[in-house]
Amino acid sequence: TASYPAKFTVTVNKDHETYQAIKASGSFSVTLLAADCPEGLIDCFGYRSGRVKDKFAEYAVKTDGMGNPYLMEHMVARIS
Repeated sequence: TASYPAKFTVTVNKDHETYQAIKASGSFSVTLLAADCPEGLIDCFGYRSGRVKDKFAEYAVKTDGMGNPYLMEHMVARIS
């Protein structure tokens, strides 16, 4: 939006594994990706289930102060 501070909304489907992880931990981190990030990265995190694959296994990952993983590659910002 055109406001300060900047605002955005994160929506999580209650039927997805991500929801269960957020519910269990009580916190999460969002990685904002660069416009030129590889399609495979979007494919992995956007279209594959965490129930069948560790999405973070192939990428450089750090954790924030709450233990939430976040990507290092192709990241322009992170929000925890």
